[in-house]
Amino acid sequence: MSQKFKRMNLQERVQIEKYLDKGLSACSIAILLNRYKSTICREIQNTHYKSYSAFHSHMRSAKICSEKNYGRSKILSNKILLKYVLSKLRKKWSPEQISLSLKKKYPNEKSMQASHETIYFISTCTAKNHSRKNSLNSSAKSEKRADQDILKLSVM
Repeated sequence: MSQKFKRMNLQERVQIEKYLDKGLSACSIAILLNRYKSTICREIQNTHYKSYSAFHSHMRSAKICSEKNYGRSKILSNKILLKYVLSKLRKKWSPEQISLSLKKKYPNEKSMQASHETIYFISTCTAKNHSRKNSLNSSAKSEKRADQDILKLSVM
């Protein structure tokens, strides 16, 4: 069963709950949901209630995800790094080029380095803000406002 990692969603959790109510084993449920047996066993064991509850399991999972670093970016928390990345994006540099240039320019400063994936995330945020504002303003003004929106995100 070679499949890419995918988080369990609410529908799958509801299916687990139904199959458990019918008396199916974790192994049988794993086969039906095309998941590893260990994934199903872990999902069932992590329930802190007497019986498995899809809703409670999903809420617990959402809470764990929200406590992690999802949505917060290293670039947004570092103003110097953010300005550097935005300036290179304006010059049409690729995220890979920016990441490599940061490694060369700041070889011993981990706070001034970012992966190309993180930079790509920032570039898509900037592009979305730019396209929204572009319909109302000129290109230069909207680019400046998009940068300001990114800076506002970093304050949050």
